[in-house]
Amino acid sequence: DDTPLGKITALLVLSTKYDFRLIRSDVIHQISRKYPMSLEEYGRIDDDYADMFGMMRMFCHFPLLIAVLKAEVECLLPQLYYACSDHEMEFILDNSRRLSLDPQVIITLISGRDLLKDRISKIVTGLPEEMRKTTLQSCLSAAKPCCKVAHFIGLELVCNTSDLQDINGKRFTSSFLKRACEHCATHMGKSIDKRREQIWNVLPSFFDLRCW
Repeated sequence: DDTPLGKITALLVLSTKYDFRLIRSDVIHQISRKYPMSLEEYGRIDDDYADMFGMMRMFCHFPLLIAVLKAEVECLLPQLYYACSDHEMEFILDNSRRLSLDPQVIITLISGRDLLKDRISKIVTGLPEEMRKTTLQSCLSAAKPCCKVAHFIGLELVCNTSDLQDINGKRFTSSFLKRACEHCATHMGKSIDKRREQIWNVLPSFFDLRCW
């Protein structure tokens, strides 16, 4: 973590160019620890304000994406495209311009971001109907059945996100699902997490990459 970002990117590109395989492997390992392939592991370390390679994590994504593209490290591309896409458009364009990102890479990044946002939005907007069906079939509360009292609030706040952590099942139901019994809330949380994992599994395809 103490290795400066500039040194990390330079070592990756140069070790690839001159076929220094051990150095290349070590650098790839260092980067992969910060951008794991598992959604659960990624979520545990995904903090834009955390210190990483001598700066805040959010400022590492774009330089690393450029270096990984140059070095053709395909196993790191889905995570880095995802990390770069999880920002406001102004941030993406500013970094793309500042670092002279290839126009086709910008198109791939923004297109993938739009696909990701669309998939998340479909999950979120479908939750009220899913909850209605779920509570009709499986609610255990006899006094106040969830089909009559449970409801979501504030879903519009997460309909336009590209961050899969925004729809973490347990946190999501805790914040947006009201008056649901514990059984129904748990069921909805697990359902959300299952579909969140499904999105992660096909994430590479959003950025025109092969599967994990």
